[in-house]
Amino acid sequence: MIEFRVNGRRVPASRVGDEFARALKNDIKREIIGNLRRVRCPVHHRPVSNIRVSESAGRIEWSGEVCCPRLQQEFDRRFR
Repeated sequence: MIEFRVNGRRVPASRVGDEFARALKNDIKREIIGNLRRVRCPVHHRPVSNIRVSESAGRIEWSGEVCCPRLQQEFDRRFR
């Protein structure tokens, strides 16, 4: 019998595709959060706070709170 593992977990052959997609989405979410945390306000030197990443209807969306318009501008410059 062939055994599949995704992120160290045993997965039945019938679920490999679903588990792989789930693992990929989780990796993407972690990458997004890491990139967002690296942006700092040029005035207050604070990062984006209260970062939320969600997935709905196949789309990954994110949001966060900024301390001032300058952080929002820096954020937009890097990611939009």
